[in-house]
Amino acid sequence: MAGDAKGDVPQFVLGNDSECSWLGEKETFGPDKLRPRIEPWLTALFQSEHLALLIGSGLTHAVHQLATGKALSGMSMADLFSKVKQIGDKGPKPSPELPGNDEPPAGKAKAAGK
Repeated sequence: MAGDAKGDVPQFVLGNDSECSWLGEKETFGPDKLRPRIEPWLTALFQSEHLALLIGSGLTHAVHQLATGKALSGMSMADLFSKVKQIGDKGPKPSPELPGNDEPPAGKAKAAGK
């Protein structure tokens, strides 16, 4: 890297084993030459749907993990069978006084012939 003096814009030289179609041999380059070549490519990359989803979701999960020390809930399969059993055990019981229920109400006997 050439031009390391404080306040100078850093300049780079291409390595001996490398080729570059837009750079002459032993020519130096810096941010002024790199920006117009990198910026459009980088912008297009970050606008792509898949990368946006990965960065969006991954960044959110990483920040939450760092802030709270706990992972966010993911998209993994939930154990619904145990939840259904818990709800069934605590849920409402059928009323014997509703029509169609074969059990007689508490304290009342079924009428004969019915």
